[in-house]
Amino acid sequence: VDEWIKDITGLAEIASSEPQLAYAGFVYGASKRWNFLARTTPGVSELLSRLEYHIKDVFIPVILGKLHVSEQLRKIFALPARMGGLSIANICQTAELEYGNSILAMEDLTNAIYNQESSFKFDESNQNKVITQVKKNRQTFYDQYKNDLEKEISPLVQRQLELLSEKGASSWLTSLPLKEYG
Repeated sequence: VDEWIKDITGLAEIASSEPQLAYAGFVYGASKRWNFLARTTPGVSELLSRLEYHIKDVFIPVILGKLHVSEQLRKIFALPARMGGLSIANICQTAELEYGNSILAMEDLTNAIYNQESSFKFDESNQNKVITQVKKNRQTFYDQYKNDLEKEISPLVQRQLELLSEKGASSWLTSLPLKEYG
């Protein structure tokens, strides 16, 4: 976790002059490492609380050019971009979901190992069902998360979130920056 906190500090330094580059580095790079840990290690969410604190109090304020990010804004930014957020998930809140999805995705392979099968036959049809279920699990999680969040925010912020959730509204945010275009 200490190494990841150093990485967040480094991204925050980059964000002071290149916020979208730092954001892309976070979303498409750095966050994938602790997401892997969450998918493979049960009960890890509490151990990542220092990392979440650093993301909220160091990284996000720098990419936004603010001194402080409220709990309410942090919750909004944890939403996927297609739902009006910044896709900066709170790993402490998503760790158990990701672990459960990983268990679901690896069930066939786990059973083959447990039963000491000499070969493993990949069932593409079953895997497609699992992928669909994982997507459904994430969608259900974020739908509930957003529903709970909307109970806490003002009608004005609800309307802003609604507009940010419209199809295509997040395309600028989810595009990777290209060097040739500055």
